[in-house]
Amino acid sequence: MERCCHCIPLWLGCLISSLVLFAVDLLERPLPYDMPCCQTLEGILFVMIRICNILHITGCFALFVASFVGQGFLVKVFLGTTALHFVMQPVHLLTKFLILPIFWVDMTLIVLGFVFCVYIWIVAHAYLRECREDVYLENETRFSRYKISTVSTVTI
Repeated sequence: MERCCHCIPLWLGCLISSLVLFAVDLLERPLPYDMPCCQTLEGILFVMIRICNILHITGCFALFVASFVGQGFLVKVFLGTTALHFVMQPVHLLTKFLILPIFWVDMTLIVLGFVFCVYIWIVAHAYLRECREDVYLENETRFSRYKISTVSTVTI
C-alpha cells in the first residue's frame, strides 16, 4: 500500500487518522465516575476500559508524532495499543450494556470507530514498512531533508 487513499500519502493519512481516532475516543460518553472500584464485575471492567482508552489515546498521539518524524517505534506503539483496543472492544460493549442504559449514539461510535480503526491499523502497518525503508540519519526528520529556497526579490 503506497497511499492511504487515492491522493493522500501514508504519512498524511496517519496524521489525519490519529486525529479522527483521538476525537472518537473523546466523543464517546464516559462511564460514570461514582462507581465503586474493583468491588464488582462492573467496577473491574470499568477500570480495564478506562486504562485501555488511556493507552489508545497515547497510541494515537504516538502515531500523530510518527507522521512527522517517521520513526517506526512510534508506529509500533500505535499498533500495539490498537491491538489491545481490538481485544478489549467486546468487553467495552459488555460494560456499556451492564452499567448504562443503551445509548445508540455510543454504540454507533464504538462500532464505527472499530471499523475505522481496522482500516487505520492497515494504513499504519503500511506506514511502518515505509519508515523501515526510508532510513533517517540521527537528528533528521522527514521535513529536514527539504530546503526552503530563497526567493530573490526583483525590483522594477
